[in-house]
Amino acid sequence: MTARRQGGWPLEPAFEHALVVLEGEVLVGEQVVRPWALAYLGVGRGELVLSAAERARVLLLGGEPFGEPVLMWWNFVVRSRDELDAAYRQWEEGDPRFGRAPLPAAADPGPEALLAAAGVTGTATGLSVPAGPTASWSGDGRQGH
Repeated sequence: MTARRQGGWPLEPAFEHALVVLEGEVLVGEQVVRPWALAYLGVGRGELVLSAAERARVLLLGGEPFGEPVLMWWNFVVRSRDELDAAYRQWEEGDPRFGRAPLPAAADPGPEALLAAAGVTGTATGLSVPAGPTASWSGDGRQGH
C-alpha cells in the first residue's frame, strides 16, 4: 500500500482470513496492525478495507475454515497440546517431515537481523523454535490455566 491511502479488496465470505503486516502499520477498521502481528479477520467478510499513513506491505491469508478448533503457534497448526508438544520435539530433532529451513549466509546480516528481531534464532542449517506457549489448552480455542 502506498502512503496515506485506503483500499478495499474483495474477499470470499465463506473463507476464513488473516492478515500479517510485513512492513509499516495498517488500520483494519479501528484496529492498528503492526509488523509481524497476525490479525485474525474471521469468516463472513466480503471485503477487506485497509488504510495506512505510511507505505505498508501486507500478506493476506485465506481459505476454507478448519472443521474443528485448532491451535496455531509458530510453524505448527495442531488440534491438541499433545500434537503441539510432539511437533515441537520432532522439529527440534530434525524430523524430515519438516524439511530444512536454511538461513542466509552470515555475510548477509539483513534477514538474520530481521529474524532475530522477531525472536527467531538459527544457524546456517536451520531455524530454532521459539519458547513454546506455557498455558494449557482446552482444545476448544480457549486457553486454560
